[in-house]
Amino acid sequence: MSYQLTNIIISSVYSIVTLGYYSLVQRILGLPSSLIGASIGKVFFSEANQEKRMSGNVINSFKYTIFKLIIIGVPIFGLLYVTVEYFFAFVFGEEWRIAGEYAKIIIPFYFIQFIVSAISVVEAVMEKQNIDLIFNISLLLISLIVIFISMNLSFKAFLINWTISMIVLYALYLFVLYKMAKGQ
Repeated sequence: MSYQLTNIIISSVYSIVTLGYYSLVQRILGLPSSLIGASIGKVFFSEANQEKRMSGNVINSFKYTIFKLIIIGVPIFGLLYVTVEYFFAFVFGEEWRIAGEYAKIIIPFYFIQFIVSAISVVEAVMEKQNIDLIFNISLLLISLIVIFISMNLSFKAFLINWTISMIVLYALYLFVLYKMAKGQ
């Protein structure tokens, strides 16, 4: 619900066409996370389990995995940021350029999500899955608040507000995961 509610409300508050553009953006920008991030997350899970058995924490695996994700993610998301409007117009047609504009706004969020999603398995390794529930409830509540605050704004203004809110939430979640990786 925390991930899909935004889509339902976008179609109600803005339009089904806007939702179409946004949904395409989600699918395109979500590819690096689902393909690369998930694979790195599996490797991290294995390494973190070994490290936890040996030392009681997973901080070394955690730091190394974040480093790898940044090294991989910066070029991918940086290139996307520079070319995404042209990419959408070229691949899908000029009328889809607006989706590229939307994508450019939310690429910073997808970058942090790429990093955090891959290392969020630290919850399972450290046996603190309740933190994931708290994070998802927070995600849902913040999304709802941003939607209601932005109802009378343009869709681009909503995306900017939503992106900033999600970056802050994911940064806080990353901090919690870091503390968890240290065994705290």
